[in-house]
This record gives sequence, C-alpha cells and structure tokens, in this order.
Amino acid sequence: MKLPLQVTFRDMAPLPSLESDIRLRVAKLERFVPELISCHVVVDASANRHRQGHIYAINVDVRVPGEELFTGERQAHEEIAIAMREAFDA
Repeated sequence: MKLPLQVTFRDMAPLPSLESDIRLRVAKLERFVPELISCHVVVDASANRHRQGHIYAINVDVRVPGEELFTGERQAHEEIAIAMREAFDA
C-alpha cells in the first residue's frame, strides 16, 4: 500500500486489539489486491444509540488506481466483531 492505513475511532476510545485486527484484515486485502493505494477504516460508536449499549458502525474506504471502493452502507451491529467482519466481507 502506497499510503499508510488510517484507522479512525469516533465516539469511543481507541481499542488497540481492534486496531490490530483491522491491520490483519487490511494485510489480507493487500494479498488479493497488491495495487492498493490507501485504506481508511472508520469505527463509529455513535450510530443509533439505544438506552443500553451502542450500535457499532464500520466503514471501509479502499482506493485502487482509477477507483475508490467502499462498503457502500456502513455495516452496523451491536457486536463490534460482527460489524467489522461484515464491513470487510462487503
């Protein structure tokens, strides 16, 4: 990847374990798409707040030569691990 990975946490404290998991998933993407230019992952805990807990929304923005690819809709779930899996699968 030509530019370093950007990971942004919104309305939550940065989680080192989550960031390392994101880095592993992006490294896997790089194996499939070696011409990656950049990747920006946004983890947002502010989406659809309920009385108890949060809905975590994750957006993955990937740029390759000539195109910008993203997950379209932000993948959201009450479980952050599920939201991340769905975002990278999309």
